[in-house]
Amino acid sequence: MTFKTKHTDLRENEQVMRWYRNLQQGSLITGDVYLRTLGLYCKTNKIKPEQIVKDAQTGKLKNDFTDFVHRQGKEGKSG
Repeated sequence: MTFKTKHTDLRENEQVMRWYRNLQQGSLITGDVYLRTLGLYCKTNKIKPEQIVKDAQTGKLKNDFTDFVHRQGKEGKSG
């Protein structure tokens, strides 16, 4: 059985991988969970990680992410 690595586009992004490796230094599991969450957020909102940074700088990310967590909860998923 072979497994396909998810979020290969994120894994090709040097800045994302730097962030991911830093998280893994504290906990391998935390790094993996955060990367999957980032991938889900980007896919759901059809954005790239660079847009998240821009949205954070303008204050837009706070409301967008809160709405994302709320939608996930309504679908029965963990926020």
